[in-house]
Amino acid sequence: MWPQSSAELMKKHAGTPWRPSNGTEGMIFIDNVCAACRIGAHNCILIPEIMAHDLDSDSYPDAWHIGECGYPQCKSYDPKTDQTHSKTGADSYL
Repeated sequence: MWPQSSAELMKKHAGTPWRPSNGTEGMIFIDNVCAACRIGAHNCILIPEIMAHDLDSDSYPDAWHIGECGYPQCKSYDPKTDQTHSKTGADSYL
């Protein structure tokens, strides 16, 4: 998604809400994190909520946030038991 050097800079923002800056960044997140989640992108109520609200809106869900690792993560992430059908987990999805 972004280089490790950028993730290092983002660590100071850990816990703050995150929103993709564009559709490509959003699809990278969805294709990797959501694809590895038991809920799945097609059943997740967060995705339309995140796309419908501005980051500074009171209605913006705080589930997508900058993790301690400096990369975006999802608080609702629930890994699939069978990881063979997913690309990666929530902690790293480069």
